Amino acid sequence: MDMTFSRHALEQMPCRNLSRADIAVVAEWGVRVRRTGVTFVFLGRRQLAQMPDGGRKHARLEGTLLLLDDGHVITCYRNRQHGLRDARKKAPYERTTAPSPIAPTETPSRPMV
Repeated sequence: MDMTFSRHALEQMPCRNLSRADIAVVAEWGVRVRRTGVTFVFLGRRQLAQMPDGGRKHARLEGTLLLLDDGHVITCYRNRQHGLRDARKKAPYERTTAPSPIAPTETPSRPMV
C-alpha cells in the first residue's frame, strides 16, 4: 500500500516511536472503521493474535491508531485503553437552545408604503 504522510504525522511519528514500517504493519493488519470522513485503523490485541508469529514481533504496536484519508496518513497515536471506542461512537448531538442568529425585528415607526 502506497501511503503519503501529512507534515503533522511526520512530526509526531518519532515522538511516538513509530516508523514508516510500523505504520505499514498497522495499515495492513488493523481494523478499519470509516467515520466522519476519515478512516480509523486500529491494531489491537486480537489483530496481533492473527499475525503469523502471534504478534510477538509487533507487540509494542498494540493500541496504535491511524487516521487515513484515501491512503494519506493524517496522524497516528496509541490508545491502548480505549482503542476504537471513541472512533466508533460519534459524539452525541448537543441539544442546547442557542440564541437565534437573527435579531428580533423592531416594529417600524412609520408604516411601510
